[in-house]
Amino acid sequence: MLRCSACFTRSLCKKCLLPFDALATQPTNDTSCKVISKACFASAAGAATKEGSEAKKEVKKSVLESAISAVKAIVTSRVAVLGVGAAVLLAANVQTGNIVEDYYKGQAGIDACTQSKIVVHTNKQGCLMQMVDRVGAGFCPDPQPAGPHHIPRHTVVEDLDRILMQDQPSKFYYVVTGAHGRGKSTLLREMCLRRGKKGMGYIEVEPHPKDFGKSLGAALDFNFQEHMGMLNQLVGLMGALPVHKEDSPQMTFKRAASALQEAAAEHKKRTGRPFVLIIDAVDRLAEHAPDILETLQDYCKDWAEQTIVSVVLVCSEGLAPHIMHSRDAWSHAYQPGEIRNITNEEAKDYLVNRGIEAEDAEELVKVTDGVFQRLEKCVVMLGRGMSVQQTTDAILQDIETHFVSAGLLDNTPQQKPGLRVVRELIKPPSSKWSQLFGGNANLGRLHITAAEFRELVPEQDMQDKLLNRSSVFAYDGSHLRFESKTSEAYARDVLPGKVSTSLSL
Repeated sequence: MLRCSACFTRSLCKKCLLPFDALATQPTNDTSCKVISKACFASAAGAATKEGSEAKKEVKKSVLESAISAVKAIVTSRVAVLGVGAAVLLAANVQTGNIVEDYYKGQAGIDACTQSKIVVHTNKQGCLMQMVDRVGAGFCPDPQPAGPHHIPRHTVVEDLDRILMQDQPSKFYYVVTGAHGRGKSTLLREMCLRRGKKGMGYIEVEPHPKDFGKSLGAALDFNFQEHMGMLNQLVGLMGALPVHKEDSPQMTFKRAASALQEAAAEHKKRTGRPFVLIIDAVDRLAEHAPDILETLQDYCKDWAEQTIVSVVLVCSEGLAPHIMHSRDAWSHAYQPGEIRNITNEEAKDYLVNRGIEAEDAEELVKVTDGVFQRLEKCVVMLGRGMSVQQTTDAILQDIETHFVSAGLLDNTPQQKPGLRVVRELIKPPSSKWSQLFGGNANLGRLHITAAEFRELVPEQDMQDKLLNRSSVFAYDGSHLRFESKTSEAYARDVLPGKVSTSLSL
């Protein structure tokens, strides 16, 4: 055992109160121990004054006493069940201002470094088992109770269930897209409910997406404090010492994702199946925290390769697919298809069932294009005494607002490149071949490819502005088109003159 040859104490030099991470080898008469702490050696050599040495001693004693009290409490509560008399002594290195750890042997004869690892390992194992149970039980909020006018979409739910819940683990993560208001969230929650939530989780990115890591950790019952490590926990307990600083949003997410990875790996050992995690509203990450979205995509790829977590990313057709499609991790993405609007027949039946005349319902279906939110708005406005024409005008006003938000009607940096895209979408196809695969000679093209979009809008920031929740264009990473037939009709009826004028400037 190391002993200071000046004061002959174990592990900690009583003369200078420095631990033996700062030892200097010195020959002494004691052949069993030839070490002396640097401070003792310096003092003996006259390098430090008596006044300075006394000041250092008082500071170190004060810090050491606080550390011992805090550690004893933790050791008593968490290690007593192991029968290990472990403890950790902390001392302040005054010269550097840092906190250093020093361990000594416990009553059971286990070296202190091993004892400390037992404490930390025991804590983490308990947290891990708690998270594994959480993953196995699943977590998903119930869908909103179906009202009397609910439109069941059993076929869509069954298709999602069949594709996403295959018996054989897939080495892909999934990207489910669909425009705003198409019922993506409701359908996926229904799918969780069909499975009894077992082995499935659903989490929605909140409006403040930089807290996504905290939300994921909370869903998993992950205790960030328990995983700080022994030293940081002790530092946080002693008010006189600096407390643990909160992690950055990126680091918080990485810690939560690593915890999920551990829990999911154990879950697969138990069940033989990967954990299915549905992450909704990924658009918010794309808009406000793209760095976290890119890290999430990398985790999705790794988990898919290991077949421990099957991730379903849910987003609108716009900026999120655009960002993800441009990265290498997209090679492990699979798109089972977008969630489309309900049919015109279903929309008409819905409006009629809500008390609207069949003839009026037919007119409203033309402007709502099967979007749930627009259908609900029609019902509310008619219920307040507005006419069918007033209701139609209000819906069309919303469409115009989307074009304003996209910067297509005002003098914005993205107006010209955006209008180039509009012109390409509404012009007739140039050949029989393109008519067959890309549009209709009378109505224009159904979509343009991602390569064509990049050619029309070469600037990355302009691409992002046009796709960022504008609700004009729908982009799934491979093709771009108008978000709805109503948006296409508006572009065809209102924008031709503006297209010609703006692009000729």
